Amino acid sequence: MRVGRFRLDDLITKDAAGSVWRATDERLCRRVTLRVVLPHDPRRDEIRQAACRAARVDNSHVARVLDVLDVDGTLVIVSEWLDARTLPDILSQPLSPAAAVDIAMGVAQAVGALAGSGVHHGRITPSTVLVTSSGMVKLRGHAIGEALWGPEVGGGAPAADIFGIGSVLMACLTGRWPTGPRDDLPAVPVIGWDLASPGRLVADVSPFLDQIVMRCLATATCVRGRSGAPPYPDLNAVISALALARHEVAINAPAIDSPRRSRLARRLGGALIAAASVSAIAAVGLALVLASSPEDTGSVRSGDSSAAWKPPPTPIAMEPEVLRLPPEIRFPVKRAWSISVDRTGQIARSKPGTDSPTSGPGAALDEDTSSAWQTAVFKSHKSAQASGTALVIDLGAEHHVRALDVSLLGPASDIRIASSVRPPRSSSDLETLAELAGAPPLTSVRLPRPVRTRYLAIQFNRMPMTTNGYRSGISHLAIRGPAD
Repeated sequence: MRVGRFRLDDLITKDAAGSVWRATDERLCRRVTLRVVLPHDPRRDEIRQAACRAARVDNSHVARVLDVLDVDGTLVIVSEWLDARTLPDILSQPLSPAAAVDIAMGVAQAVGALAGSGVHHGRITPSTVLVTSSGMVKLRGHAIGEALWGPEVGGGAPAADIFGIGSVLMACLTGRWPTGPRDDLPAVPVIGWDLASPGRLVADVSPFLDQIVMRCLATATCVRGRSGAPPYPDLNAVISALALARHEVAINAPAIDSPRRSRLARRLGGALIAAASVSAIAAVGLALVLASSPEDTGSVRSGDSSAAWKPPPTPIAMEPEVLRLPPEIRFPVKRAWSISVDRTGQIARSKPGTDSPTSGPGAALDEDTSSAWQTAVFKSHKSAQASGTALVIDLGAEHHVRALDVSLLGPASDIRIASSVRPPRSSSDLETLAELAGAPPLTSVRLPRPVRTRYLAIQFNRMPMTTNGYRSGISHLAIRGPAD
């Protein structure tokens, strides 16, 4: 069979919109993938427009759309042929956490490349994720799949793409798909009213990875997520979290490959760890657990149905109730210093010279996560609570602060975040913005509305136990808000 200059070699799939073939471009002597759209399809013009948008993207993580043709009244979309395995093929064997994060990072980088070209995927499914023989992760079907069948979940294409990243990570960790069964992968079960998290399905999934998955899934308006997992504000926050997860699993990986650490993990690890590290620095900030609820943040909210959402057969418009977050920037920090608040509310500033370059306030401001501002070591829980130890941050000018991303030392701390328009001299100068009990190492606090301020204080009300006593600190922070 032939379509124009293309010889149709193998039928890959046939659906209500037409068919997909492995074909040979006889003019250019190369293999290609053809999607042949039926002439009477009412979505023909929308599919053509989507294919033309998709053809603008040229990135190593994205399967390229090479041409959009009209052959004797038949719409033909020509894409590159990839010698690669789909995600269901990859998951025929268990993956290590490192390999799972690497694949999710590859998908996130593909989504970032699409967004940079003004395009969204909108419908990430297991069959759209490919891994080549060299270990490169590629995403196919961008824009076109959404035009054919609508977004994978409600909330619009950007939210669907973040949901897709979380779905890929869920699949790599558990072998299940959130809106499944899909492409031979079984569905993620619903426990109570919520989708089960990876840690409830598979042993040895770290809480860190659990939170990344559930926060990605929480972006969908039609899928209920686990309580305490509000959605990520944007793609940058997802990439930051994945980059840090890659660092975590690399540190915690066994020195000798275990049976669960597959050949794919070894291949992908070296190729993507450098890109993950760069992404962590370039992204807006570190994000894992928001202090406020989705209703407070103005983010996308989960629907009321616990059933997996089924996409309609035709494209759907963005739901009007979905709120878009305004663009945010990261504010520079001019300086920082340590303080303590006594029982009377008076503030004492730490004396110069008591902090080393790797443990002083400046260590919380640099991009080096191996250095950190550290509190003093307290011998008892009561003395640590009574210390009122805090780090004060000076933004240099007043800004509308909306979010803080903080990397804390230790497994969990109780912290208070407060603001002041002038250098604080007593506790009465500090207005409480948020209080967190048991804040994890990577914490993002998003305020219900921007607060105009210049000074911020992060005070420790409870510190974790260390080998020497009670101590905590901050290794990194980022302060964000709308451009003034």
